[in-house]
Amino acid sequence: MTTSSFFGLKGQMKFKKQKKQTTSKLTDLVNKLKPDIEKIVNDLGYGLVNVSFVNENDTNYLRITISHRDHVISTDDCELVSKEIEKFLDKKDMITFSYLLEVESPGLSEKILNVTDDTGKHEFVLGGKHV
Repeated sequence: MTTSSFFGLKGQMKFKKQKKQTTSKLTDLVNKLKPDIEKIVNDLGYGLVNVSFVNENDTNYLRITISHRDHVISTDDCELVSKEIEKFLDKKDMITFSYLLEVESPGLSEKILNVTDDTGKHEFVLGGKHV
């Protein structure tokens, strides 16, 4: 399948032939992809804040939100992560429908807290909501 992409303020966006998906299918895909996406993000030195697949106005979005311990996320950071994730997604070829890949920061107005529970597991709290 032919794809094209461009880089915008929210990161790399990838287009495939459009096909509407159910929420449960999108959730299942996130659950399958998240461990690999988290490894890619972490290996690049970033933290994974959130991965979501949503359908808005008949367009599917794979949104990946990243953070960095030492600096505010820039478009260069988003581009770097996006290109690596795109390579992985192209190789896996698990997504058979149209989607836009967006790699973004949580934004300057959002406060991120890195919380570690007593099992040593890390989770991020974004604006008071667990993600």
